[in-house]
Amino acid sequence: PWAWVYFVSFILLAAFIVLNVLIGVVLNSMEEARELERRQAIRERHPGRRHPSSPLDPEAHAHVAERIVILRRALDDLEVELAVESDPRAG
Repeated sequence: PWAWVYFVSFILLAAFIVLNVLIGVVLNSMEEARELERRQAIRERHPGRRHPSSPLDPEAHAHVAERIVILRRALDDLEVELAVESDPRAG
């Protein structure tokens, strides 16, 4: 007499699981499509490049190299300032 409770709960649980799997598949497909559209938009904005900040991009490489040189100089200046301030003979 109470067997219907088992079957109804099983059917509801199975339907819930199947629905979650279907939602997961749809969301995954939408995310892949969105990523593909984003990559195509990047390719359209930057023709001839694999990626706008590709390691093979000479402009980006030159900009990064210039920033590294500037940061190294700033670091050297800070080291000199700290050495002067921490030197007990300087004061």
